[in-house]
Amino acid sequence: MFVSVVFGCGMGNDKKDKNQYDAEDYIKVLKQSKVDSDFEYSSQRDTFLLGDINNDGINDTGYLDYSQKISLDSGAILKNYSKCSDMTVTFSSGIKDLEIEVTDGLFIEKAPDLNGDGSNDIIIYSYWVTGYWYQMHAYSFNNNKWNRLAQVKVFIDDDKSTENRIVKKNNKYYLAGDKWNKDFSEILFRSDLVKIIPE
Repeated sequence: MFVSVVFGCGMGNDKKDKNQYDAEDYIKVLKQSKVDSDFEYSSQRDTFLLGDINNDGINDTGYLDYSQKISLDSGAILKNYSKCSDMTVTFSSGIKDLEIEVTDGLFIEKAPDLNGDGSNDIIIYSYWVTGYWYQMHAYSFNNNKWNRLAQVKVFIDDDKSTENRIVKKNNKYYLAGDKWNKDFSEILFRSDLVKIIPE
């Protein structure tokens, strides 16, 4: 399912660095703003079911916390995260947090065992600023640390855009990315195959 979370920079105060706000802090600041009096705010959490990431026989879950801004006039919903740079995904079962470098939004999918270590891996789609071009990352959790296995650029504009992005050839996995043709008149979908190298 194509689910995107849009993030925005929080407002600062004297007690915390502007990049250190959590969703609750952001909501408190926004509620005090007269400019945003026509909106309602609430703390939200997206949940991602990701299979057995750490090979302990238990299915794991990823979490992403953010604030949700709802227009009292139109009912429109804007998902907002208060951190302006790296995003942090937390996990169940004591799995270490995963920091995704500078991004405005992301969503996560369960992946098969891409590197042969016996556990599920994950795919993260992230983007910076508005638009349809995303970075697609393949990550594996092994030896108590996260390892990025591969990364490609992909054009995402609907649910079907994320289909068939993992390709298996001769018992090897690849990420299938997109790229422009030579004169930038057409996008060549799933034409950029990047091999996943086991760490």
